[in-house]
Amino acid sequence: AITDVAAEVKVRGNYTLEYPKKPIRIKFSKKNNLLGLHDGDKYKSWVLLADYKDLSMMNNSLAFYLGNAILESDGYYCTDFRNVEVYLNGQYWGVYLLVEQQEAKDGRSSVDEVEEDYTGTDIGYFFEYDGYYNEEGTSYLDGGDGDPTFTINQLGAPGRTNGYTVKSDLYSKAQLTFLQKYLENVFYIA
Repeated sequence: AITDVAAEVKVRGNYTLEYPKKPIRIKFSKKNNLLGLHDGDKYKSWVLLADYKDLSMMNNSLAFYLGNAILESDGYYCTDFRNVEVYLNGQYWGVYLLVEQQEAKDGRSSVDEVEEDYTGTDIGYFFEYDGYYNEEGTSYLDGGDGDPTFTINQLGAPGRTNGYTVKSDLYSKAQLTFLQKYLENVFYIA
């Protein structure tokens, strides 16, 4: 049982933080598997999605189911998931969707983990389009505790920039600049 393993629990999300039922991230002190997800593989980080606005509690489940059905047969990753009832200190919090934390970890994505302190740009990058990138705070690359972010002008029109948040580990600003320029060039070519 994992009940004797220490864990940090924090509220996660952006716009969902304003809802009464909060999404939660759990980070254990050592790797664990929860409910046999991901073929029993063990990881430290897991997420409980609140699905507050989805009264059917099926939208995310269906999206993950379809993602797995389409991608898994080709060897691509999509999170595993399961509905769970959550109790905290004997109080019922409701039904949540237990999913894997999206991160660059072996088995969780096809982006390889970067060796600590490696500053070269010839690595894989795990990033997301993020409408709330500007709420990350100061990047850990600049001494803060937020994830690194960048913006690009995808459409070539003034004022039409989009923000991205990097979820894989970076160890130099050169890596962030490389990713930004690479993505800008992809959109320019397209």
